[in-house]
Parts: sequence; structure tokens; C-alpha cells
Amino acid sequence: MRENKMDFNKFNINLLAFFAFLLIFPLDYIAYTASSVASFGFPIGFLGTLLSFTLIGVFFLNKKIKISDIYMFGLLSGFLFFILLSQNSLAVDYLFWLKTVGIFFTGMILFDYFKQRNDVSIKYIIAFLFVIMSLLVLQYSSDGNYLRLSDAFVITSLFLISYQKRFFLTLITISISCYALYLIGSRAGLMIYSLIAIILIYIKFGLMRFSIFIPPVIYILVMFIIELNSTIVRYGDNRFLRLIFDSEEDTSLNVRKELNEFGYNTFLKNPIVGDFGLYRKVYGEGAYAHNYLSFLSDFGVWGVVFLLVLIWLYIKFCILNFRDRTDYNIFIFSTSAFGIIGVALAKSYYWLIPFFALGLLYRAISTKKVK
Repeated sequence: MRENKMDFNKFNINLLAFFAFLLIFPLDYIAYTASSVASFGFPIGFLGTLLSFTLIGVFFLNKKIKISDIYMFGLLSGFLFFILLSQNSLAVDYLFWLKTVGIFFTGMILFDYFKQRNDVSIKYIIAFLFVIMSLLVLQYSSDGNYLRLSDAFVITSLFLISYQKRFFLTLITISISCYALYLIGSRAGLMIYSLIAIILIYIKFGLMRFSIFIPPVIYILVMFIIELNSTIVRYGDNRFLRLIFDSEEDTSLNVRKELNEFGYNTFLKNPIVGDFGLYRKVYGEGAYAHNYLSFLSDFGVWGVVFLLVLIWLYIKFCILNFRDRTDYNIFIFSTSAFGIIGVALAKSYYWLIPFFALGLLYRAISTKKVK
């Protein structure tokens, strides 16, 4: 009886991680966009963050701890040391660090949930939420937090695609997602998602169906370019088209170039410890390099170590699970690819996805060794 009770407790712990995942990503998206229709909003994402905080303690109290678990927690704690070391740190920096730890443990325990309950009910839950998200995107206001919404839509869509078995439904999901990301206005989200979606089609359905997918995509691109040619005078009003046709006038892109150069020079001046918070001190709130240079300039060598560990775990995961293409392994593969590509090209330390991916990857590999 005692052994059965432990199994039941473990299931509840793992279920909490799945619930936190829903609150942080799809349900937060739904609550945020629905608030533009209703006269009030509900802090769903905040509740998910609080739940992720509790998972930190829950893990150490109810899971079997390994030495490698301590090492990973030490890797995350290293960021806190550099934040404490900097004179530019604010209270919000400590809160964000805690969020990175919470989302990491959410990813870890979520993998245990996948292993324990890999059934179709998960797919139907995500599919239902995806439909609601797709409908609400039509009510999206351009003054909203588009990066937050884009991340939620990408992660939810990748989850659904990973669990889908039918080729046609997968194409519909990808098409809806690309259109939604276009409406939201996240250029990096749309481009990275499109790349990963194409790779997933090949992984899930093979070369034959993948090749069938290529001609219509080329046709759509050609027709899109023809349409652009007839209305090219209006491209300055569209942030996607400015990126393609008039990058010199794209203020967002030009500012990012300046911030990236600043981050590179900061790292060269402080390669060991970096200079956390210098971006904010010089450029103001919300300024940072929009790629891996954010980790390097803020944390020096420690940022390099984190990125190398993330990439190494991803490569090892792909090698260990090359033939074990379960639904949740495909989700881990695609989500981690989104996190790594995003950090490399468009995102920064102030982005939770790589920490979420780190938790998924580490748990998948560490439990693989036990078998």
C-alpha cells in the first residue's frame, strides 16, 4: 500500500508541472488576448509562474536527487552570483532569475509527466486550447506584448504537431500558426517556427510527403512576391516587408545592430565576468543584445558555459533518441531547436524558452542513463 501511495504522489507532482506548462503558455495567451475583448483580465501567466516556483521545492522534496541535478542547479545559480556582483542590478533581475529556475524545473518534471502519461488525452487538451488561441488571434491588438504571445503560440503549436499523426491536420496546424504569427507581428517567431515546422514534416512523415509539401510552398512564395510587386509602395507599413526590402529603414533592425555591437564590445572588455545590467544603464529599460551576445556581455564566461551546455545536451539528446521518435521526444526536439535558434539569432537572456528547453533536455538524458 505504501508503494502505491508513492506512485500516486509522484503522479500528482508531475501533473502539477503539466498544469504549470498550460498556465504559462496556452492559457496565458488565451487570458491575455481575451482581455482585449472583455473589460478585465486574469493573471493566468502569473499563477503559472507561482506554480513553477513551488515545483523547485517539490522536486527536491519528492524526487530522487542525483549529483548531476546539483550541478545543473549550480549552473543556474551562477547567474544569480553575477547579478549580485553587478552594481546595475535591480529587484526585477532577481525575480527573473527565479523565473528561469522555475521554468527549468517545470521542464524537468514535465518530462516525467510525459513518460508517465503518454496518451492521446494530452493531444486533445492542447488541440482544444489551440483552436481557442487561433480564434482569439483575430482579436489581437498590435499594442500588446507580441513576443510573449508569439512564444506561447509557437510552443503550443509545436506541442500539437508533435502529437499529430495525420499529415493533412499537421499542414492545417502549420498554416494556421504561420498566419497567426504573422498577425501577431513576431518576425523571429514566424521565421524560426517555419523552419522547425518544415523539419518536423520530414521527421514525422518522411521524404515523400515532405517533397509533396515543397511545390505548394514555392507556389505560395512566388504568388506572394508577385503580389508584393504590385503593392510594393506600401511595404514600409509592414515590419515583415521592411526586413526584406528596406532593412536600412527598419528602425528595429538598426537598433538591434547597434545593441549587438555594444554587447560584443562589452564582452571583449569584460570576458570573464561580463557586465550585467550595463545595457539598461546606457540604453534604458528593455535594451539588450538580441542574440547570444546578451549572455556573453552580461555574464562573460558563465554565459558561454551555459550556451555550450545547452547545445551539448541538445546534440546528445538527438543522438540518444535518433530512433526513439516518441511524441514527447519530438516535442523536446522542436522546442529545444526553437530555444537554441532563438538565442543564437534573435533573443536574449531575458527569454524563458532556453531554460525550459534545458530542463526538458537534461531530464530526458539523465533518465535515459538509468535504463
